Amino acid sequence: MKKQVNNILYPAAKRAGVRVDKRAAQTLVRAAEQIVRKHDINRAVEIKNRHAVQFLRELRERHPDIRQGKLAGYARALNQLPNVAGVAAPPRPLREQAARWIESRANRGMPKSSGLKLRGDATVAQYKSKLSSAVERIRELNPDEKIEQLEDITLHHADTLVAQLALDGQSASSIHAYARALEQLPNVSGHRVMSPPRRMNDPRPHPRERIYSPAEMELVRRELTPRLSLSAQIVEQTGCRAMDLTTIRAARERPCTPRNCRFDQLDPARFAGKEDPKQWVAVTFTAKGGHTGGHVYESRVRRETWDELQKHRLAEPAKFANRKFNEHNPVEKHYAIPTGDALGNAWSAASKKTLKGRPQYQRRTRKHHGIHNLRHTFANREYAEKREAGLDREVARRQVSQQLGHYAPDKVAAYLGPTGK
Repeated sequence: MKKQVNNILYPAAKRAGVRVDKRAAQTLVRAAEQIVRKHDINRAVEIKNRHAVQFLRELRERHPDIRQGKLAGYARALNQLPNVAGVAAPPRPLREQAARWIESRANRGMPKSSGLKLRGDATVAQYKSKLSSAVERIRELNPDEKIEQLEDITLHHADTLVAQLALDGQSASSIHAYARALEQLPNVSGHRVMSPPRRMNDPRPHPRERIYSPAEMELVRRELTPRLSLSAQIVEQTGCRAMDLTTIRAARERPCTPRNCRFDQLDPARFAGKEDPKQWVAVTFTAKGGHTGGHVYESRVRRETWDELQKHRLAEPAKFANRKFNEHNPVEKHYAIPTGDALGNAWSAASKKTLKGRPQYQRRTRKHHGIHNLRHTFANREYAEKREAGLDREVARRQVSQQLGHYAPDKVAAYLGPTGK
């Protein structure tokens, strides 16, 4: 076979006045040997387009992880045969194309104020998962169409999939996630994929049902180590996210300024009743895991809790990355306390162990046991205190929203419900 290939390549190269690429010649020999053996062909010159196309497709199926460049090399080599022309490497699987496309559009580390999407590792991972599943389902729903590339998917395909997901009984939130992922496709970008509105009467628990009572929190904290208990106590007192806790600093060390937060939109009275420095300490967090340039928000923690936290201060800040969340953008951690997944998993396990078997706590579902429920607990407690102090409903909701690190008052509906109390 090597002699046959050389008899084809060298005369052609001589006529063209170029040198033969020996690596390409070796690639062609390997490909020709397999094609001749499979199709019972005697000579390399008998190889035609259909043989080359079938060879490349089977090569992709046998070796799913093969590099696209290697397949393209085989295609270029086969095109040098006299009866083969215009053969191209088969495209990557749709799922792989979708994952690569989302990765190419990722904006990790950009601040929320940039207006860009796909800023966090968790968001990128979710979009990859949703889009990969969506493109496969679109191909299944359109068997008569040749959908091999992301460019083959149009807005009509996306809208049809969303409608089918609704018929399949998918939740409104899940369909919404699929729709937002589909909007990243090349021929869909810039258009709005219609999805059903997310309803507050979905069969999910009402936000206020996720609140921990003081008795419940005490029972759970008894199951935790001292450091885990301290971390949970800070989350409950400040309303921060488990990942935001990684970035806790004293407000005097990292104040909330016009450069790192929307200072002019903040209500100066949002911490009314917590001004006494002997009882409360002002702390700040960087929102959602501390993306580079991420906005800072302020809260208050009890003095005794802050003093306990100082016992765990690191001599030098350490880099911290949470699985799937900010692994590409580690943040500085100043205290040796559990945060992120470590805190969330430990709290969930302790909550299930402590409360699941008790009749009075049977209302708690799987979602009720997460550490994020302490943020719900904080929001509802703060809102109730502000209302009792005589604040208007909208003012109280706005102040609680800002304490949680949000600026839009409607964001607090996820914690208080659409109408508050």
